[in-house]
Parts: sequence; structure tokens; C-alpha cells
Amino acid sequence: MGVLLYIERTNGGAMSLFTAGIFLCRQYLYIGGIWGIYIMGVSILWGILSVYEGIYSVGAIYIYIYIYIYIYIYIYIYIYVCVCVCVCSIKSLLLHLSHNPRQRISQRNTMWVCGANTSLAKLALCSLMLALAQTSPSVPTYQWRDSVTGELLICNKCQPGTLVAKHCTSSSPTQCQPCPENHYTQYWNYLDKCRYCNVFCEDRERVEHECNATHNRVCECKPGYHRGVHFCVQHKECGPGYLVSKKGTAESDTECAPCPTGTFSAHPSMEKHCQAHTNCSSLDLKVNVPGTTHYDTLCTGCLGHYNLKEVNAECDQAVQDFVVHKKLSSRRIRRLQLSLNGQDKLEREAEIYRKLRYSLAHLKASQPDKPLLPTLLPILRKARLGHLEEELRTRFLQPPNSLV
Repeated sequence: MGVLLYIERTNGGAMSLFTAGIFLCRQYLYIGGIWGIYIMGVSILWGILSVYEGIYSVGAIYIYIYIYIYIYIYIYIYIYVCVCVCVCSIKSLLLHLSHNPRQRISQRNTMWVCGANTSLAKLALCSLMLALAQTSPSVPTYQWRDSVTGELLICNKCQPGTLVAKHCTSSSPTQCQPCPENHYTQYWNYLDKCRYCNVFCEDRERVEHECNATHNRVCECKPGYHRGVHFCVQHKECGPGYLVSKKGTAESDTECAPCPTGTFSAHPSMEKHCQAHTNCSSLDLKVNVPGTTHYDTLCTGCLGHYNLKEVNAECDQAVQDFVVHKKLSSRRIRRLQLSLNGQDKLEREAEIYRKLRYSLAHLKASQPDKPLLPTLLPILRKARLGHLEEELRTRFLQPPNSLV
């Protein structure tokens, strides 16, 4: 209608009115039905009269009024059908959600009242039911046959935390009651008994959520443990040279990562960070053993200042540290071990180094009134470790300015 009035005011010509008539019919054909086809025919007739008799002819004006009347009639009928569909759809939905299983809705009466036999009513009904289904909460149902009447009923289920005390009948809805203590139902159900809380926490577990009406008891691993395949397992420690990249939880184990360059971790631990190497220069000392990710930098002030006549505990310790941390082959270490205490066993490398440190400490303790280096040098020569003997002489006996 707005298009026709606009064209009439602007006097766009007979052909424009004919096009407007087709446009009007096209819009109403989308709605569907006989009324849309009828209006299309009248609009085409109006366009023909406008071409041959002029835009303001008596015939064109008559058809113009005629179209207005039928458009308004069609709009009123459309509104009436939509209202009927809405009322009947709401009534049907309310009856469906009712707790009374005997309440039914007659499909034949609903079709007659709402005009559902037309495509218009079906479209409106589907749209409305879809919208209501998305916004209205629904109670789950189940089928139950009445033992008295034999009628197959649609009963409402009981909500979580309850059980069925009495199934619905033809005259009463389902009756529910709460679960007893130490029992639960987790979902909507029609059970006549609640489930028993059969989960019990073990020695390495603790209660995360206690048993209640809607959930079984939930256990989690105690601090320091994580969930394994069948039981809780203690979190692992990160070994020397590693830090904790991710602390263990009740569900996952500790994750480790190598220490960054310039840091170390000397012992298995659960620390988040590795320690920085000692800066010998800041202490006015020299580097005796460079640090690695497994141990700290070892500093000393004895390089080139070792006294072969007087006992100096700090310098003797520096000699022991240098020998122990010197990277030697397993064969050479066993020769040295044999020269120190007469033992030569096939052992793991870590155990060999541990015993080597112990043997050097025992050698020092056996001669507390003598410096360690004069006693150690002949032993190295006996073990055919001449290169290590030479390194010790160069490092501790020569002046500092001659050290590389």
C-alpha cells in the first residue's frame, strides 16, 4: 500500500503502477493462499486500465479502492489465524507439561479451531512450538502401565536426589521422596531405590566431596601424591641438574626440566628454581672447578700458593675437589682406586666417584699432620696417571701468573 501511494503521489506513469501491482502480488504470494492470487489478478487489471484510461480514470480509482478493501480483509484474516494458532499451541503445551496423565488434547478439535490444515497455520504452529520448547523447562518422562486399569501412562520422572515413592496413575502424578542417608540418585530417574554411596577413600586418599543426595563420595590423592592407574603414587623428585617445571597435583606427577646455563641443582629436590653458580671473582678467589648443572663452581685461593711443608685444610680440600671432579675414564679411576686402597671392583660410575672422594678423605685423615699433595703425587704416578700429576703440580705449585 505504501508503494502504491508513493507512485501515485509522484505520478510515475501507468507502467510504474502496473509494476507496483505485480510487486504487491509478489509480496502476498510469499504468504500463500487464494487471497494472494486474487489480489495479483486485480492488481494486473488496475495496471491495464491505467495504461489505456490514464492514472486518474474512474476504473483505475475504483480498482484502487477495491484493492485496499481486500488487502485489509486479508490482513484481518491472517491476524485471526495467527491468534488462533498461538492460543491453541499454548494450551497444548500447558497440557503436555501438566502432571495429570489423563489430560489430553484432541488433534481434530485443535486442527479445526486453529486452522492447522493450511500451510499458514502449520508454519506459525511450528515456529511457536520451537520457540516455546527452547525457553520452557521440560520434565523428563517415562512410560508406566497402570496395574489396575492396564492403561499405558506417561509419567514424570523424579529429580536428582529423590526416588519414586509411587508411580503415577490415571488420576494422580508421580510421587517422589528424598533419598535416605548415604544414598543418592545423580540423574532424573524412576528408580524405587537410591544408589548406595559405595566409594571409600584409601590410606593415600582424602575426601574431596562427601556423599550427598545427588552424588557419590569423591576421593582425591593426598598432598604429595597423584592418581596412578589403580592407586595414588608419590610425586617424584627432580634429580641433580634438574628443576621442577610443573609441580605435581592430585591428578598428575611432577614435571622436571634441566637447569639453565649458569645454574645448578646438586641434590634431588622439589624446588622450583636452580641456584646460580658462585662468582669467584666477586670473592677475590680463583675458579678451581667450573660449575655444571649438577654442582656449584668451586673457588679457592690456593692456586700457586700450596705450601708443601705446612698443613692447610682449605688447600687440601681444593686438591681433593679438583681430583674428584676431573673427568677421567672408568679404567683410570679404577687404577687410582686400586693405588689408594687396593680395591678394584666393577661398579657404577657414580659409585666409583663417591668411593674416590671417600678414599681421598681417608688418605688425608690418616696423615693429619702432613699436607695432602706430597702424599698424593706418588700415588698418581703409581697409578700411571702422570697427566693428572702434572696438572696438580702446575695448578697448585707454580705461581698464579704462570697458570693458564
